[in-house]
Amino acid sequence: MLYKISMFKHIHDRYFGKTDASAIITDDSDIMHVNALTYRYAGTDHGVHDVSFSVKKGEFFCLLGPSGCGKTTLLRLIAGLLKSQSGTIDIANANKHIGMVFQDLALFPHMTVSQNIAFGLNGLRRSDKTARIEKYLDMVGLSDHASKYPHELSGGQKQRLALARALAPEPSLILLDEPFASQDIYLRENLRDDVLHIIKESGVAALMVTHDPEEAMFMSDRMAIMKDGRMHQIGTPIDLYTKPKDDFVASLFGAVNQCAGTVEGDVINTCLGTIPAQDFEDGQKVQIIFRPEALQLETHMPDPNCPEKEKDHSHGLIKEVRLLRNATFVHMDICNEFGEDAGHHIHARVNGKFDHAGDRIQDIRLDHSKVFVFPIES
Repeated sequence: MLYKISMFKHIHDRYFGKTDASAIITDDSDIMHVNALTYRYAGTDHGVHDVSFSVKKGEFFCLLGPSGCGKTTLLRLIAGLLKSQSGTIDIANANKHIGMVFQDLALFPHMTVSQNIAFGLNGLRRSDKTARIEKYLDMVGLSDHASKYPHELSGGQKQRLALARALAPEPSLILLDEPFASQDIYLRENLRDDVLHIIKESGVAALMVTHDPEEAMFMSDRMAIMKDGRMHQIGTPIDLYTKPKDDFVASLFGAVNQCAGTVEGDVINTCLGTIPAQDFEDGQKVQIIFRPEALQLETHMPDPNCPEKEKDHSHGLIKEVRLLRNATFVHMDICNEFGEDAGHHIHARVNGKFDHAGDRIQDIRLDHSKVFVFPIES
């Protein structure tokens, strides 16, 4: 038992102790500013490279990117678990703790719920410590479980305990390392909502690492896309979703349709007809990306007296239809108005249930406001 206590004390000192970061903040709205941070693992080019960003007071900020992009390394640098090779991490109120919620939660199994929360509360009078414990037990809905041990809690209760333990020292910043990764999808959705409201109620700034784009969009006020150890694009969820800087960002948020096109005058010829060329030069090769929800599907009802109407939209032959909870995912082969295959397979997403019949021609209209065009590098 002495060994266990010593081991947990070591964890406490590293994760609940004071940060070594300086407290030089140039913007009063910032709680943390990272400037030109670099760390490379020995013998490789993997790590983070010249990373700069800030987190504002009370803001929920997410780091999103594929495995190996550097987001966890960046979080470990901010937590003080790795020492940067260059650059700075400036944190306002650096005399306060930085809270952290681990992916595996790292609860102390030999301590009760109350004792877990109390472990990071140093220097408080007994009455103040008791009041603080009760405050955070109530905040996370565990008041009736104060004397239980972690193994007696459900998965969601353990998650809320880990959050309460991190928040109880009332840090200026809390770090979350993929906190929902180990939970099943149904529990995960409820926990996201609980955690978001608890953190917002506490007023603490939060920095969370995730590889789940839906999770990042649900939780964050702002988010950063990481690629190859660098900050690739930073913005609000809606900005990154609707104004991605390239195909990498666009495709992070789910399946997309892609095709190549060529600029001809003021339009671009695509697999779904022409779209405005905007700022591209005549003859330039471009990549066209459009999300499944950019496609509007209508029943194919040609008018024999006005065949020209079939030229103002595209056509597709339905191949497969899959219901995805509150939407329907439709697999289609682009064809002409007679059902002859044009050589492109695309996906459409339709709200709710979509009535269909196999191998049926469908009229397709493309919402140009949801199309992204990027130059193809020569």
